[in-house]
Amino acid sequence: MENKSILDNDLTEGLTLSGTAKDKLIATAKWAKFLSICLFLSSFSLIYLFVQMTMASRSSYSRNSLDMGELVGVLLFIAFIVLTFFAAYNLLSFANRAILGLRRNNNKIFAISIESLKSYFKFYGYYMVIVAILMLIFFYSIYVATSGPRF
Repeated sequence: MENKSILDNDLTEGLTLSGTAKDKLIATAKWAKFLSICLFLSSFSLIYLFVQMTMASRSSYSRNSLDMGELVGVLLFIAFIVLTFFAAYNLLSFANRAILGLRRNNNKIFAISIESLKSYFKFYGYYMVIVAILMLIFFYSIYVATSGPRF
């Protein structure tokens, strides 16, 4: 299966949408912009929580006693912050370009916004696969821990 970009297609200069379709797409893009701002605020609050967690943990007092559980927790928290920020950026990019492309009646700008939306959903698809794998590992480790030899 070929992974063609929407920009590879022969695009006409103007969009051929009705006025109500454009208005509804602009409203959708405005909601996407609102959601991306909420995601940015969420990532900033996660950064704040991470700093508070780091300051309050015992590893901040003694750097020599960092165990594997704390290290994994810190790395997962940092990964979650970065992934949330990346998702917010892609969604904001879609929203801004979609509004601009629809208001200027420019097909190429609108196609670029659809590419941003495509990368947003591709990102969340990969993210969900990774979360599912981590959940399977978690439940498998619980199964192994509880079904071990009994003394």
